[in-house]
Amino acid sequence: MDKRIAIVGAGWAGCAAAVEGVSAGCHVTLFEASHISGGRARKTFVEGMAVDNGQHILLGAYRQTLRLMRQVGIDTRQAFLNLPLQMRYPPFPAVMDFVTPRWPAPFHLVAGLLKAKGLNREDRLALARFFACCRAIRWDIGEDRPVIRLLEQFRQTPKLYALLWRPLCLAALNTSPEQASASVFLAVLRDSLGRKRTDSDMLVPVTDLSALFPEKALAYCIARKGVVRLGETVRHIAFDGKGWVIDRAEGTRFDAVILATSAAVARSLISDIGDASPLAALEFEPITTCYLKYPSSVRLERPFYALLDYPEKKTVGAVRVRSGPFHQKSGRSSGGHHQCFIGGGQW
Repeated sequence: MDKRIAIVGAGWAGCAAAVEGVSAGCHVTLFEASHISGGRARKTFVEGMAVDNGQHILLGAYRQTLRLMRQVGIDTRQAFLNLPLQMRYPPFPAVMDFVTPRWPAPFHLVAGLLKAKGLNREDRLALARFFACCRAIRWDIGEDRPVIRLLEQFRQTPKLYALLWRPLCLAALNTSPEQASASVFLAVLRDSLGRKRTDSDMLVPVTDLSALFPEKALAYCIARKGVVRLGETVRHIAFDGKGWVIDRAEGTRFDAVILATSAAVARSLISDIGDASPLAALEFEPITTCYLKYPSSVRLERPFYALLDYPEKKTVGAVRVRSGPFHQKSGRSSGGHHQCFIGGGQW
């Protein structure tokens, strides 16, 4: 191809673009303001210890992500703890315990529903009705609406909303059901729950998030003559009639520029060369991560648990515990809404 491509941002999207670029024979230069790749899903350091910032859970349906991992040399069988679809809360009274067996779809969902603890007859019927209706309409609701309206349409119970649908929506779309797109949410459910059983498997990383893909992706690019420039903030891009010019690459023209950044950063970079107003409508939703010390002897019975969520109290969200003297909470928040998970033990 012999094209020169500049990529701004070495988060997972930028790293993926760089891998695809060098694989296609392009000359890739990757710029990243931080000294650590990974963006909002990477390792960071607290008191000298490497911990994760922005913990994520992957699903078996994320085939392209898993393909890229394998392409850069990651053994995905060793990189994840593979768990069947589940939503398990600590063993408190009246809290749901839903876990599916490793049976072919959709029998795994039926069995999980029948065996679920903490759900009454009304909850089970509502959940069965939801999946039956979604399959009947082929996961397509036509005109889009917020997820909360979809759940009301299919008469989901308050308990299912609080313990299942809300945390799933936040985990999948990083947005509360009151704001999230029902069409996008159903597309995620279709790809994970509406196909093979393995598509719904939950893949919990057993290594830090930078090692899980970004670091290997950069090494892959460098081995193919790509250029990686960490710790360099791009502040200006322009087209001079012959190619794209970037302030951090004086004397070099690029055939194309890929902005793999937040909407705010992208808006500032293109405001001088085009209409950036559509990006102004995209709001930033932060990931909150809280690290807590605990005794090294503490272990949980499960790799991770869901936690009860109290958005009105603005409690912090998603929690995962790694082996060692720290555990962490990390979750997306928007107006005080959080997903809540806690996990731990050695795997």
